[in-house]
Formats: sequence, C-alpha cells, structure tokens
Amino acid sequence: MEMQDLLKSSLESILKSQVLYKNYKVYEVDLSVAHTDLEIGLKDSGIIAEGLIVVQADSAVYFKLNAPKNDLIPAFQNLKIENFEIREIYVTNSAATGKLKIMLIW
Repeated sequence: MEMQDLLKSSLESILKSQVLYKNYKVYEVDLSVAHTDLEIGLKDSGIIAEGLIVVQADSAVYFKLNAPKNDLIPAFQNLKIENFEIREIYVTNSAATGKLKIMLIW
C-alpha cells in the first residue's frame, strides 16, 4: 500500500503544478480605425502562444483565434485564455476610441 500512496501523491503533485511560461509579447491594435479580421501578425513572427490575456480593451472589440472562419470572442480587460494553441489572432471592431492590448504567452 505504501507504493500506491506514493504514486498517488506524486500524481496529485504533478496535476497541481502550474506551467511557468518563459516568454510573452504585448500586441496593440488602434481601435480608432475599423477592422475586419485584422491579423495581428503572430504567424509572421513564428510564435505559437499557449495563452493570452487581454490587458486593455477601451471600446467594443472582438477577436477570432487561429482562423477567420472561427467564432468571434468579445474582448474585455482581464480576459484569459489558457492551455490553447494560438497561431494567429484576427481582430474585428467598428471605429471607436482607444486601444486593444493583448499579451500572448508561450
């Protein structure tokens, strides 16, 4: 039974551990200009992110992940998406004020 307890404890420890990301980049979009599926340039940089955090969203703005055919996601400050492979982000908005800032982590 001791070996089973040790294995169970080790497995629980592994499952509770968090991934520590090593890199990040903040992408910024000017919301004073209307955009439809604007690529932020992630795939051109060769980055494949594992998550994102919306740092700033001053006006109504939406984005799609990985392909323009995917559903729109409303962006709001502190929105977090984790454990999801992100190869590109497509931004859509009507002309308004402010900025959208998205921090990608990998």
